[in-house]
Amino acid sequence: MDDGGQFCDRGTAYLTRVFYQNDEERRLAEQRMREFEESGRLPRPIVTEIRPLNVIEGDGHDGFWHAEEYHQSYYLVNPIRCRLYKEACGRARRLDEIWGREAGEPTLRAPSRTGAGSLQ
Repeated sequence: MDDGGQFCDRGTAYLTRVFYQNDEERRLAEQRMREFEESGRLPRPIVTEIRPLNVIEGDGHDGFWHAEEYHQSYYLVNPIRCRLYKEACGRARRLDEIWGREAGEPTLRAPSRTGAGSLQ
């Protein structure tokens, strides 16, 4: 991840951001980011922004928006494509470099009633 995107995904739509809803969430996000930077796992500073949650529908904005329906739970609907993409773009190798065995394999959880699944 750099300030131009992550792995094969380039552009502002692929920048990482942590959105918070209150002061406590902001404090915790900042604390965890500091701890991770101080851990020395990464050779460069973290460029993930921490911002207040501002849900916006549509394109051309600078807040959080929900992904299109076909992206919801994509890893559950298309597990082979996700695995191939993760390998081809170097994401799997980089996760292993940073976290090693500590990363493990994600535990896939079925989608909730809202249609969104999650990784644990």
